[in-house]
Amino acid sequence: MVMVLGCDEAGRGPVIGSLMIAGVLIEESKLHDLKDLGVKDSKLLAHPKRIKLAADIKKIADDYKVIAVPPKEIDDAVNSDS
Repeated sequence: MVMVLGCDEAGRGPVIGSLMIAGVLIEESKLHDLKDLGVKDSKLLAHPKRIKLAADIKKIADDYKVIAVPPKEIDDAVNSDS
C-alpha cells in the first residue's frame, strides 16, 4: 500500500491572523476520490467550498492534521532571528 501526504498553508501575515497549515494522508488508490471532489489549491476556492471540501476530505482521508500558528508565535520566531 502506497500512502500520499499532501499539505497546504494559508495565511495573510501575523497582522491579519494565524497561519493555518493542513496535511492529509491518503492511500494512493483513493487519489481519484480527491479529484472527483474537485480538490485543488485552497486559495483558489471560495470559503463555503473549502468548508464543504474539508468535511468530504476528512471522510476519505486515512489521517489528517490541522495546525494554527498564532501571530505572536510568528512574530517571536522572526524576532529571534535578528
